[in-house]
Amino acid sequence: MKNMKKNILFSTFYQLFTMIIPLVTSPYLSRVLGAKNIGIYAETNSLAYYFFIFAMLGVNNYGNREISKNKDDKKLLTESFWQIYYMQFFLSFIFVFIYILIVLFLIKRNTIIYAIQIICIFSALFDINWFAFGLEEFKLTTIRSITIKFITTVCLFLFVRSSNDLIFYTLIMTVGNIVSLLMIWPLVIKKVGFQLPNTRIIIKHIKPNLKLFLPLVASSVYQYMDKIMLGYFINSEEVGYYNYAENITSIVMSVMLGVNTVLLPRVSHTVAKNEYHTSSNILRISLKYTSILNVALMFGLIGISSRFIPWYLGDGYIRSSEIATILAFNIFICGISNIVRTCYIIPYSKDSIYIVSIMFGALLNIVCNLILMPFLGGVGAAIATVVSYLFVLIYQTVKTINEVPYFRYLKHILFFIPLGISMLLIIFIIMYFIKNQIVSIGLSIIIGGLYYLTITVLFLYFTKDQYITSYISRITKH
Repeated sequence: MKNMKKNILFSTFYQLFTMIIPLVTSPYLSRVLGAKNIGIYAETNSLAYYFFIFAMLGVNNYGNREISKNKDDKKLLTESFWQIYYMQFFLSFIFVFIYILIVLFLIKRNTIIYAIQIICIFSALFDINWFAFGLEEFKLTTIRSITIKFITTVCLFLFVRSSNDLIFYTLIMTVGNIVSLLMIWPLVIKKVGFQLPNTRIIIKHIKPNLKLFLPLVASSVYQYMDKIMLGYFINSEEVGYYNYAENITSIVMSVMLGVNTVLLPRVSHTVAKNEYHTSSNILRISLKYTSILNVALMFGLIGISSRFIPWYLGDGYIRSSEIATILAFNIFICGISNIVRTCYIIPYSKDSIYIVSIMFGALLNIVCNLILMPFLGGVGAAIATVVSYLFVLIYQTVKTINEVPYFRYLKHILFFIPLGISMLLIIFIIMYFIKNQIVSIGLSIIIGGLYYLTITVLFLYFTKDQYITSYISRITKH
């Protein structure tokens, strides 16, 4: 238990660190490189990432599980590691070779940046994070990642000084990642011996990896395929606007990632012990408080994006604020969907529901992109993403509605959405009367936040929420 708490602490700290880095670098890079160069990087990196995930197959999850099962037996640990790694090694070489052929014969623009992105795919040869996670070496991976990210950030400020430095930016990002991966290999030398490959045994690992690979590919459609399609239908500049809008929304959404990290093992443990009442209670509480937080974040971002993004990224990024306003709806949709998945679907082994929802959601995303992108550009891509995530939530909810009493939890959501809308109206009033960017943003966050918090606390108190009433009673006693 103590070790698990330490791992959660390291994981949460790393998540916070990865949130802070983009907050520091984005305003600088948006002004120095410009939307077009950021779009070129995002577009080329998205294509390279697809080759990377094909090279890795489903090994991150599969390898993590196999190493975790065999970590107490050095012989089995050694066999498991090398069997899985050789499969990864051969696949990586295949997809690096295919990518090189595509760059040489099919890519007609931005060929140098596409060529540098080969490093991203080549890093699959060395990516054994799954080995470290299987051994629960979270401290090592956290310290390593934070160190490299810090060095990478310093290099960005030192070497990326103008719009002509896109090559340096791409090199720094790709080389930094591969250096980070190489730092895990001393752990392999320490924990396992060397073993030559056995082709027959390696092949047996491909099928279980494919099962874990399919939802991974489907999930990547939401994050990467839209940028590739947007670059094809519109241009790299539009990709840059969309990329920054998505990044800002993702930073806001990542507030909930630490919560999900804690909830999954806790609920899985209660289900394993047949403590279904406890797991149901965790789901109820999680949905309630997730709704409270995500409604505030969603309407808050919608309210301030028109002022915040041009101030934060520069006046040339008004287009990003339009896109972010639509993507903000994903904060609420994904927040609810993640809780349903984390607190019910995965712990209760409803894997098929998750896989089917992600696969059909990805297909819907591509269809909507094909229809909307040519006419609406980044806004169309944002609408397609929101529609797809909404489908995933509806599908998962419908498939589990007989087991999960959603209507019992609906009253909280039905209250906080109108509350969020009223907070949004207050923000719009502040924006209308106060034209100064910094002052209007600050007052919107303070006044809107205090209004939402006050009404929320009163509602929870009068509906006899156990946490609020106990907290207030403790205060009044003192």
